[in-house]
Amino acid sequence: MLLYARTTESIHPDNEYMMDGNKISVKTLDLNREFREIKKQLEDIIDCDGGKLQKQLNDLLL
Repeated sequence: MLLYARTTESIHPDNEYMMDGNKISVKTLDLNREFREIKKQLEDIIDCDGGKLQKQLNDLLL
């Protein structure tokens, strides 16, 4: 997954691609927000794939 900070550009990456059989996600975060809103954006990204990303993150942290 690639995370980009939102800019003033009119295009904001938010896509998924398949490259050599691997899913690559590209997401944009608006960092010009209160921390609780940034946290919510990150939680939404984690939850977007039905919890698979959350499980992978938990496995990495153990």
